[in-house]
Amino acid sequence: MDDSAFGVRLYLPVDHYQKVTRAVKYAIMFIVLTFMAFFLTEIFTAAVIHPVQYALIGLAILLFYVILLSLSEHISFDGSYAVASLGSIFLISAYAKSVLKTKRSAAIIGAILTALYLFLFVTLQLEDYALLLGSIGLFAILGVVMYLTRRIDWFDIGRNGKEKKIPSLQKEESPLRSRHTDIEHKTSRRKAGSSCIQNEFCVT
Repeated sequence: MDDSAFGVRLYLPVDHYQKVTRAVKYAIMFIVLTFMAFFLTEIFTAAVIHPVQYALIGLAILLFYVILLSLSEHISFDGSYAVASLGSIFLISAYAKSVLKTKRSAAIIGAILTALYLFLFVTLQLEDYALLLGSIGLFAILGVVMYLTRRIDWFDIGRNGKEKKIPSLQKEESPLRSRHTDIEHKTSRRKAGSSCIQNEFCVT
């Protein structure tokens, strides 16, 4: 008889810890894409976002993974993902409404975040094709960003930023110049008064 062997191969599905670990690997991508969405909104709407506000948005994204891990230990991964993602989307969208001052911009940010979290959820469900889907998704996102920014003159944006700073400096220097001029007038008057006292005669 030919040598033969048989055995049992157990199929181990991905548990919630492995899914959270795989989700964390996309954290940098999430932060970069969210910042890019805010940055493009800042350009198109002429709004100004402070670096501290960017930092708070990044912390809100990181808290998504903490909430996801803590909830997945008590409920199913799908339920914990839904709660964590909805909370993160609501928090960032509400903050975007206060920062960007318009409901439309906040709605756009919320839609982008919703699409990103749905993309991540679908990617995590695919075990064999996760890398392929992630690569195609990133390629498509890059194409959309390049299409939206194809007509933006980045050099003009830099020049406009410098032009905005120069008038503000001139406005700050103008009170100093006027004060310096007043001091010169007062000094000249004092010198004229002292010369009149010494000569006891002044011509007006």
